[in-house]
Amino acid sequence: MTIDQVAERWQCSPWTVRRLLEDQPGVVNLGTGRKKMMRIPPAVVERVEADRSSAGFTVERQRRGSRV
Repeated sequence: MTIDQVAERWQCSPWTVRRLLEDQPGVVNLGTGRKKMMRIPPAVVERVEADRSSAGFTVERQRRGSRV
């Protein structure tokens, strides 16, 4: 997944996604500085969602194929 895809899924900014995921195991960091890109495996997204939800962080998830 890309930063923008995760930001849309979590309904937050790409900056927030970068901050939350930049040091997570399994995330591939590509580029540096303003051109920073990340590839985020779906398993990492699901793991972070589970970890954060147990700490009171909620993420509203979209169903596949549905548009808001």
